[in-house]
Formats: sequence, structure tokens, C-alpha cells
Amino acid sequence: MQKKPPDKTVRPPAVASHYDSVNHERGPTTPGAASEAQRSRSLLKTPPVRAAENSKPDKAAGFASGLRIAFLSAFFIAAAVFYYLFAWKVPLPTVSSNSAPSVSVKPMEALLETGPSIVKRPEEHLDDAVMAGLKAASEAGDDDAKAIEILRAALRNYPDSTSVKEALAWKLNKSAIALSGAGKHGLARGMLTEAAALSNEDALKRNLANVQVRLNDYEGAAKTLEALPDDVATRFLLANIYRGLGHESYRKGDVKLSETYLEKAARLDGSNSRLNAELAQVSKEASVESGMSRADARHFNVKYEGGENAVAGHLIKLLLEEAYHKVGADLSFYPDDRIEALLYTREQFRDVTGSPSWAGAIFDGRIKVPAGGVTEKTRLLEQVLFHEYTHALVRRLGGERVPTWLHEGLAQHEEGKDISRYANALRVYAASVKDEDMPLRYLEGSFMGFDAKAANSAYLLSLSATDYIIREFGMSATRRILENLKSGMTLDGAINGAVGLPYDDLQKSWIASLKR
Repeated sequence: MQKKPPDKTVRPPAVASHYDSVNHERGPTTPGAASEAQRSRSLLKTPPVRAAENSKPDKAAGFASGLRIAFLSAFFIAAAVFYYLFAWKVPLPTVSSNSAPSVSVKPMEALLETGPSIVKRPEEHLDDAVMAGLKAASEAGDDDAKAIEILRAALRNYPDSTSVKEALAWKLNKSAIALSGAGKHGLARGMLTEAAALSNEDALKRNLANVQVRLNDYEGAAKTLEALPDDVATRFLLANIYRGLGHESYRKGDVKLSETYLEKAARLDGSNSRLNAELAQVSKEASVESGMSRADARHFNVKYEGGENAVAGHLIKLLLEEAYHKVGADLSFYPDDRIEALLYTREQFRDVTGSPSWAGAIFDGRIKVPAGGVTEKTRLLEQVLFHEYTHALVRRLGGERVPTWLHEGLAQHEEGKDISRYANALRVYAASVKDEDMPLRYLEGSFMGFDAKAANSAYLLSLSATDYIIREFGMSATRRILENLKSGMTLDGAINGAVGLPYDDLQKSWIASLKR
């Protein structure tokens, strides 16, 4: 039975925003995650267990082991002689792996091994010209480009040759694995598409689907896999692809289509608890939104409950358009796609989002605001919408790996929060930080599990660190961090590449600036 791969294809966590006041008399405290991480460090220092240096092997056991080795050696020599004399004429079988790759696995790890360079079908008579072409391709060795050129030429002359088709398909597959491993997924997809058209091997189609996923072509990957037999490997991969399509539909605001795709995924992978939780959440949202009205703007789709909130929907539409231009100018980015905003009553907001009590709004791919009944523009409403729209831009610029402290720091900066009001509290905090402390490392994940006090501290530190980066290196450097993350860099590499300082050195410089 095949082992089910780890589930890593989850929807990005929601980014919650709060607007509670911070206690100015006491310095912010680093959230509890820091102490947990510090306590766990000692567990990583446990030395590996070694055999005792003075232990001696048993002589009898050593003699028995020697006899076994001699016997096995004789057996393998006899097998080799038999193979040389008789078995070398038997056609080699195609080679493929039985692994069940998931969407989250990199193609170089998920693509199956190449098959043989030459496959001779028992029912096929090969004339001298075809054999010469296959031999030339085989002699090309590791020069896959040359072998592919030779086999393509042979196939043009002998288009019905199964052996040439199979040999070319597996050479293309081998080359595609190398290209995908080098990040050239577009070229790999072209080669695998050609290979899959030449051979009926399911392994080639699974390889193609993996590369399509890496290119975010979930629809193409689903179409490729739906044509395959219903086996374990295909089910696991197809379930994750449907899940990816569900997430993509959700981000585009089509909650009903998202629900349809997640239902398909759940039918294939019903024991996945996180998938089932996502489906339940999307189904709840689809039910609530089915009765909502819409107020569409040029760059936004605004949904609200009931005709009595039409004024609020219109007001939020106008404020979001203001945010589009102002925040877009700061980050030099104006997305072409429409962003969806949902206007809930406060009761609906808590029920649908499951957000903590301190959260004043949520961005989880869509902007969600508890602003039902609003009839006029207020400073707080403007802050909330600018904050949430910034999250939407950060997600588009940096992808799904942007640390929460940078997400929230930029959002607070764009809403106009004044960091100078908290200078004394931050100075007290900085005095308590030890040289080895790296607080931002503990603020990279979601803040959703924090209580109100820890959340206040996390938000303030996020704003302070982000404000320092913008002041010292400029908003353009901040945007480069996001772009570096989107390109696949690690957070350490993204920061170093954008500001010329290692991540930890940047933190030390920021904390030192708070003490001045």
C-alpha cells in the first residue's frame, strides 16, 4: 500500500487586523511563542547515540557472517554469468516509481524516474534503419539533446515505430526532469506534453501534471489526471489539484465554484481533516453570501447584506478606490484583477471568520469588514479599509510566504498609524532585549492565536521594524523584499538581497535604533 504524502497544500492563513489602543506606560512584551521556541532549542542539542568504543565483535558471529558473505558472493557471480549468457536478449521493462506525489512537492522530487532509452516491443519487427537510429541515440549517452534530435529524425522517417516513440518519450521525460529541477518548468511542460502524446505510460502523465501544478496551471493538471485510471497515486495528486483550484476560485471571489472544487477534493481524500475544515468554512460563507447584494466598482466587488446596507456598500466602494490609488502609489503597484470586499454585521463577522475578539477586520484573500449599518465616512473606517487593502497588495507582490510582521507592519504604515506615539514604550522594550534575541523570528507566523495583550505587542513591534526598514532603506527596498520572496527566495535571502544586511543584523540595527 502506498504511503500518503504529507498535506502541505493549505490555504494561506488569514491576516487579522486590530485597532485596540496600546498601553503606553508598559513596554510591549514578546508573544509567548518566543519562550516556547527558546525552550525547544535545548532539545535540538541532544547528541547522537554512538556505539561504545570498547565493544568487541563476537568471534563465532564473525565466522558465521563470513560464511554468509561467501555464499551470497557465489550466488551473485552465478546469477551474473547466467544473465550474460542468456538473459541479455530479453527486452528491458519500463521503469517507474510507485510514489504518490502531492501538489506541494517540488517537481524534481515528484517526477518519476526515466525509463530505458530503447524499448523493443516483442511484436514489432525492427529493420536495420530503425535499429541504427536507436543505436545512435543510445550511444549519445548523457547527451539527451543529441539523443532527442536523433530519435525525432527517426520518428519522422518511421512514424509508426513503437520502439522509437517509447525511446523518445523516455528521453524527453529524462530531459524534463533536469529542466524542472533547474526551475525551467515551462520547457519541462513542453517536453512532457510531447512525451505523453507518444506513450501511454501513466507515469509520464503524472509527471506532466506535477509540472503543470508548478506553473499554477491547475486546470491543465486536472485535465491531465482525469484521463488516468483511478489509482492511489492519481487520487492523492488530483485531490490536491482540486484543492488548489478551490483556493484559486476563492481568491477570485467565486465561493460557489470554490465549494464545488473542494467537494471534489474531499470525495478523493475524505480523511483529510484540514481539507474538510476548509470545505465547511467555504460552505458556510457560500450560504451567507447567497443572499447578499453587490456594489461593484472599477477595481472592487463589494458585497453586503440587505438593502438597508446599500449606503454602507457604496461608501466602502469609494474608500477602497481611494486606497487603490494611494497605497498603489506608495508601493508602485496597481493590480489589474478585481478584489472582493464583504460587508458583514458584527455577529456575521465573528461567526463566519472565527476571528479573535480583538480583530477589527480580516484579509484571507478577500477583505472582510464588520461595518454593517455604517452611513458616513469616519477616520476609523478609512484606516480599516486602507489597512486591509494593503494586505491584498502585499499578498500579490510577495506571494504567500511574506512574514506576518512585514504584512502587518506595512498595513499599519499605510493606514497612517503614528509610530512616534510609542517611542517610550519601544525604548523600554529595547533595553530589555538581549544581544542573541531575534524577536522578528517569532512574529513570522499568524497572530490569530494571540490574546489581546500579545497581539498589541506583536502589532507594535511589526510596525516599528517595518517603519525602520522604510526610513533607512526606502519603500523601494521594502517592495524588493516582497518581490524576492515571490521569486522563491528564503526570508533571509530576500532581506539580504534587498537591503544588503543579513536578517539578524537588520534586527540588531533596528533594536539599536530604538535605544537612541
